[in-house]
Amino acid sequence: MPLTTSDHKHLKSQLLKFTGRRVLWNSPLVFIIFSLIATEMAALLLFIFPVVIIVAYQFYRVVRNVVRYFKNKSEGHKRGITAVVEDKLTITSNRTATKYKVEASGHTLTVSEEAYQRLAKNDKIIIFKPFFGKEPLSLVTMDQNEYYL
Repeated sequence: MPLTTSDHKHLKSQLLKFTGRRVLWNSPLVFIIFSLIATEMAALLLFIFPVVIIVAYQFYRVVRNVVRYFKNKSEGHKRGITAVVEDKLTITSNRTATKYKVEASGHTLTVSEEAYQRLAKNDKIIIFKPFFGKEPLSLVTMDQNEYYL
């Protein structure tokens, strides 16, 4: 099935969210590495080499995800996987917002509250994933309502 413009927007928002999270969590490590290099204490990096490996691996993951995004954008198709809703789960916390999860034929999906309310056990759904990706884009219920994940 071809990707729509809203699919492209959602794919881009997934990429930006992933990249932003990686940059945010690895910026202290990058700061440590560059400050050691700038103060001419780069030899100290030999003793804390796992920090360099962690940053390099996270950079590799970001590059791999960006390449996957452009491959999906140029391919322009998504694949649908049929599934049956097996269980619904609500996770509440005092620190974070309420999460609504749906378990469907081996896939655990975090959905919006509206989709959570509409789905019931044993409902048939179609989970759409990008052609080259692993993260689901959306799900479509049997009454043809599409919910982005």
